Amino acid sequence: MGLISCGGSEADNPPVKPHDKSFAAAKACHSGNQGQLGSDNLIAHAGGLYQGSTYTNSLEAMNHSYLLGFRLIGIDLLRTFDRNFFGAHDWTGWRKRTNYDGIEQTSTTKEFLQQPAKGGITPVYYAMIEQWLENHPDAVLVADKTRNYKFLSDNTLDHDRLLV
Repeated sequence: MGLISCGGSEADNPPVKPHDKSFAAAKACHSGNQGQLGSDNLIAHAGGLYQGSTYTNSLEAMNHSYLLGFRLIGIDLLRTFDRNFFGAHDWTGWRKRTNYDGIEQTSTTKEFLQQPAKGGITPVYYAMIEQWLENHPDAVLVADKTRNYKFLSDNTLDHDRLLV
């Protein structure tokens, strides 16, 4: 994919690699400069910006980013105690978004699905992400925060549409 920049001069918007820790340039593009650089060259990290919130890893963020033209949809994946994956940047953030009061690392898929998220967002789990990809055939999942390649390989229908 190479280096990307957010339009304008390189002095104003230095190039960033899609996997750089710094999300500032991609976020700047996401918030208003889509016309200057094709959104298909950028990763909508953690689903993308949705209603002014970052790191929601939500269905609504994925849909919003897709409508803006993003085709690389990054989702942070955390593993449940029963070895499933769901979209969350970190356990602390997930607790705050859902008011979960249990022990984080022992959360099961069932507990995850029973936690309503604040702000009317829909948290995503891996099977839901796969279904979303099936309905958006030109989108690619950029899986973040996991190194469980066996799970991803075993549970991904189209390996050409997965970046880790």
